[in-house]
Amino acid sequence: MSEIQSGNSNMSVSSAAKLIKSRIAPVGICQSVAERIRHASRKLGWSYSRTRDVWYENARAIRYEEMKRAEEVAGLLATAKEELKDVDALLANADTLLDRKNPVVRRAIRAGLRAFLGTLSGSRTERKER
Repeated sequence: MSEIQSGNSNMSVSSAAKLIKSRIAPVGICQSVAERIRHASRKLGWSYSRTRDVWYENARAIRYEEMKRAEEVAGLLATAKEELKDVDALLANADTLLDRKNPVVRRAIRAGLRAFLGTLSGSRTERKER
């Protein structure tokens, strides 16, 4: 019985580690693994050492509240990705409104809009993290 419990517990820790690595602190969000762990700990509201233990799957178990929090934070990131899809849809609509006969102008305006929206999105993220 204890093997089954520890197996389930390890699966939960493993699931949490995968969720943190792929959704909460994915590659590219920070330069080093230590920075990614720090980023995840801030987002989750966990201590650095607890986040590191889950990251490396050294934690004995993960509590229900911790897993729920990780899923909530990852869900917020999923919402942001959906917003990005919405922005892409808006850009596609803008393409149809622009002069279809002059693709150079359309590409230039689209690139400008994408850069502007990317800057705007980045500034919102920075404000929320502070």
